[in-house]
Amino acid sequence: WLFLMHLFHGHCTGYNGVEGSHVECLQMLLMNCGMMDPSWAELRNFAWFLNLQLKDCESSVFCDATFTGDTLKGFKTFVVDFMILMAKDFKHHDKGTV
Repeated sequence: WLFLMHLFHGHCTGYNGVEGSHVECLQMLLMNCGMMDPSWAELRNFAWFLNLQLKDCESSVFCDATFTGDTLKGFKTFVVDFMILMAKDFKHHDKGTV
C-alpha cells in the first residue's frame, strides 16, 4: 500500500520502513479495489495479486529509471495503473467465471 500511496502523491521511491497506520492502509486498499463494500476475501485477493504484480514491477529493468533514463518516462506509472485494473478483475475470479 505504501507503493500506491507514494505513486498517488507523485513520488515513487523505494521502501523506507513502516509508514502510516493500519487505518490508512485499509483506506488505500478500499479506495483502489473497485468495490463499494468488498468482502474480506475480495479485498485479500486484490491485495495479494497486486502485491505480486508490484514486486515484479519493482524488479523489472523496464520500470527502472536508472536503466531506461528518460526513454520510458512515465512507463512505470502506466504499468502500475494497469496492474491495479488487473487486480480489480482478479479479485472477482471466484465468482463462477474462470
